[in-house]
Amino acid sequence: MLPGSPLDGGRVVRAWRWSRHGDRLRAMREASRIGIVVGWLVAGVGVLLSLRGFSSPMIVVAGVFIAMSARVEVAAADLRAVVSDVRLGELMWWGIAEARPDTTVAQMRAERSRLGAAEIVAISDVPGSHVGFVVEHDLVRVPAVEADHLLLAEIMTGWDSVVVARPEDLLESVMDRIDPQRPLIVVSCGSTASAVVPPSRLRARLGI
Repeated sequence: MLPGSPLDGGRVVRAWRWSRHGDRLRAMREASRIGIVVGWLVAGVGVLLSLRGFSSPMIVVAGVFIAMSARVEVAAADLRAVVSDVRLGELMWWGIAEARPDTTVAQMRAERSRLGAAEIVAISDVPGSHVGFVVEHDLVRVPAVEADHLLLAEIMTGWDSVVVARPEDLLESVMDRIDPQRPLIVVSCGSTASAVVPPSRLRARLGI
């Protein structure tokens, strides 16, 4: 319950500050900055105990972990502030290429131009009904010796692992659900993806 993020006490501080001034991101920054101070204080206590003859390496490790985690939360709050008014509709690309699950990586590489600015191909057994998605980055990273026999079905990301959103949704509202390795955001109509946010557009907007 020490008063600093990412500890439980930090969550309490964040909620209290949020209730005081109504700015969630500001409250997140404040609690995280307190967490940085708390973390280094805990680490300092661990060092002092060690100097006095007490073996306390885990206290130092815990303090450094708290401080570093809090620093990450400050960065996350700053990033959220940058995209707080960005709607997904501003980043989306409408119209996605389709391929069958039994298409090989080599075949898809030869037709990479079909991916276009979307940088994504939708995998479908039946036209118009998508079962997963393959990002251009996944095609590139497959070793050449495997490309001729590796199927798209084996490297695709299924529906349950993508972020499904609406054009009017704020980017900030879905950030916690995005997989950094496969940043897939789609707009769906039933079992069909109508649009996607191209990974390069997303990374450019986030500045990463």
